[in-house]
Amino acid sequence: SVSKACCGSVLSGKRTSLTQTILLAGFGYAALRSARHIPLFAIIAAPILAEHLWHIVESRGWSKSTKATAKRKRMVVINWLLLGVIAFAGIARVAMVVSNQSAVERARFPAAAVDFLQARQVSGALYNSYGWGGYLIWRFAERPQARVFIDGRADVYGDAFIENVYLKAYRGGADWREPLERYDVRVVLIEPDAPLATQLARDAAWRKVYEDAQAVVFERK
Repeated sequence: SVSKACCGSVLSGKRTSLTQTILLAGFGYAALRSARHIPLFAIIAAPILAEHLWHIVESRGWSKSTKATAKRKRMVVINWLLLGVIAFAGIARVAMVVSNQSAVERARFPAAAVDFLQARQVSGALYNSYGWGGYLIWRFAERPQARVFIDGRADVYGDAFIENVYLKAYRGGADWREPLERYDVRVVLIEPDAPLATQLARDAAWRKVYEDAQAVVFERK
């Protein structure tokens, strides 16, 4: 954690370089702000913390005895073995994910609906379900003309946009049309049971052009 990394550098008595300080401060702030940045902070902090912990060991003379030297050699062998096991497990996991990617993708995301939209060469603002935003950005990476309405980075969009724009339309309340008109949305991709889907199905200005068990697509006439 951020606090452990800071404590380790303080207790070692070893001076932290300016570069290390900037890296710890920057990535530490990012990790505290969003959980998705914690792995990045761990990658940055681990070697810095290890350097300070080793300084503690050396400053106390723990690394100079014959027993400590033998133990250190054994630990090196064990570490290499563990590294080999982790690398093998990582490669096996990646291979399994790659081989099953298509099936998992179609089970969790509206892959067929996106195939349909790509075939129609959809462009402009695309109103989409919140949980599908990242997937749509990936699928439309080679077609930037299709602008995803929202994705899972809530801190980027802010509470006001999510509540007063995205959810205002998604919940299908009295003023659900306003966000779609304000952002000139021409295509909507959401779940079939979403409140907005019910409203669009009743509205003469919209037509349903695609539907399956996962998703439904509406286009403005």
